[in-house]
Amino acid sequence: MIVHVLPRYNAIPSSDDPSYATFCCSELLLYFPFRTPPNDIGSIDAEIIAHWEQKKGTYTPWHVHREIEKPQTPHTEDQTTPDIPPDSMQMNEWQILSQLHPGYNIAIDDLDMIGYRDFDANHNWSHNTIPPHLQETAINFIEFNHSTIQSEHHSFCNLPQDHTLSPTQNIAFTTIFSHFKTPSPKPPRKIIIQGTAGTGKSHLIKCLHHAFVENSPGNKNPLLLLAPTSLATFNINSLTIHSVLRIPIQTMHPLEGQPLLQLQEQLRHVEYILIDEMSFIGAKMLTRIGDRLREAFPLHRNAPFGNRSIIFVGDLGQLPPVKDIPLYAGTSRGTALWRSFDIFIILSTVFRQQGASLSQVAFRQILTNLRNGISTLEDWQHLMPRTSSSLTHEEQRTFEESMHLYAINNSVVLHNKKMLKKLNIPVAICSAEQQRQRTPTTMEDKHLPAKVLLCNEQKVMLTSNLWVHGGLVNGALGKVILMFYSIGSKPPELPSFVVVDFIQYKGTPWDISHPTYVPISPITRGARCQIPLQMAWALTIHKSQRMTLDKAIVDIDTKERQGLTFTAISRVRSLADIQINPTFPFSRIAEMHKNPYLKRRQQEESLLASKSMHENIL
Repeated sequence: MIVHVLPRYNAIPSSDDPSYATFCCSELLLYFPFRTPPNDIGSIDAEIIAHWEQKKGTYTPWHVHREIEKPQTPHTEDQTTPDIPPDSMQMNEWQILSQLHPGYNIAIDDLDMIGYRDFDANHNWSHNTIPPHLQETAINFIEFNHSTIQSEHHSFCNLPQDHTLSPTQNIAFTTIFSHFKTPSPKPPRKIIIQGTAGTGKSHLIKCLHHAFVENSPGNKNPLLLLAPTSLATFNINSLTIHSVLRIPIQTMHPLEGQPLLQLQEQLRHVEYILIDEMSFIGAKMLTRIGDRLREAFPLHRNAPFGNRSIIFVGDLGQLPPVKDIPLYAGTSRGTALWRSFDIFIILSTVFRQQGASLSQVAFRQILTNLRNGISTLEDWQHLMPRTSSSLTHEEQRTFEESMHLYAINNSVVLHNKKMLKKLNIPVAICSAEQQRQRTPTTMEDKHLPAKVLLCNEQKVMLTSNLWVHGGLVNGALGKVILMFYSIGSKPPELPSFVVVDFIQYKGTPWDISHPTYVPISPITRGARCQIPLQMAWALTIHKSQRMTLDKAIVDIDTKERQGLTFTAISRVRSLADIQINPTFPFSRIAEMHKNPYLKRRQQEESLLASKSMHENIL
């Protein structure tokens, strides 16, 4: 059907012309040629005009008094922590083209055209140089080689190379291991080990794991290591709480039947459960952990945590749980379980920001003050020379390959697109395939993006747990080496696989000459099949927790959220390793003490410290 659009006051065809029905709306006069007019408005011209005369009095154009949709507030990590950018950040081709019609006065950001450019569309995507024998093994490589849950539990039984412990680390180690060596029966322990950023928490956990493995017969290791996020599991080679304890993201129901028997069998040798990154654990999550452990150990279903010893490790001063309240807040069952912990140990030696120089001493004091919400004008004056506007061009160049940390997701997406454009390399738009017959298998891994932008040399992050033992976990960082499309296929189809260089990969080599190259194939989660990768020149500060970065450029935004600034700036080893962009006023950190959770957390730490004074450490 051809639609003719004329200005309102232009001459119009006569109503005597039987080939047209005329319709007048607020600013345009539309008239449509009907070969076979629809029955609801008449079959001949006279009927169409009569219907219009009857209805035009009640007709209101769609755009009159139409409410303008207000832009949504950008998501922050306090509200949600998606593993991937929202689909709305990737525009469909028709959406881009729709903005090009005359009279629509809006500038099209060329970042939205990435993937649609001429040299993207004309690139020969099926050209490749991968040897045939590697092509044959690539698609099923990870599925064929991934380890079982049992091997993941025993994957790093070797003693850490530097196995020395600080005095407070040694107290924590002795407290736990002495209890393990005490003959049964013995009451379970509830232990909290708190250490600020860089105090060697991961090192202590690895030493404990080695000691338990060395003193446990066969494959009956009684120490289970868990963490709330996949990236945290990689640091201590553990598993996620959700996957092991079968805790869904949304509503949790009691296990029964085969799933319950599998959980009980999997944990039958477990006596100690160590949970890392405790600041990410909220009161609701702790309730679920307690309920699931009572199911796992039915002989002790009336005892807290199924009568197991629980060890929490982390820092309450870092980022809080998402969509939950901190462990120490509220009056829920989770808070009551938290109150049952009776040993509190503080790791006081900072290893990440070591050094006796004046600059290192000042940096450690800045971090301490940021954590406690008592930053001084002197602290701010030490930080300001690290802003982009204060650094020389030579200094700024040393940060060109550095990770960018942002407070909100939208800033991460924007920076990643800018870096993608800067490569000036053909980019493939990978559109997800919908598998409507499939249903979600796990809440943790069901989300995949509708579109993924990929090109060679691109920094990427894995968005799903593919092989924990090999280090291929949600959050693992790498760089795209090559995308493999079979002959005749091209974007927006999915590539057969993408070769990514994961520096921390420690699994079976796919390519002997490049042992850290890994082929990543499309995976299916729920009803969607997609490549589990996303751009990673930038991350949210939330995702960076537990990382140690050689250099970082941080943007702490204008609003402080509990632990945000402290977590961002403490990712590096020295003040010279950080660039702050943009600058911020002194009031930005001077007012942190007003945060109600900060006061509540400090009260909780004072209470816990008094508990540790009354406890006789074994």
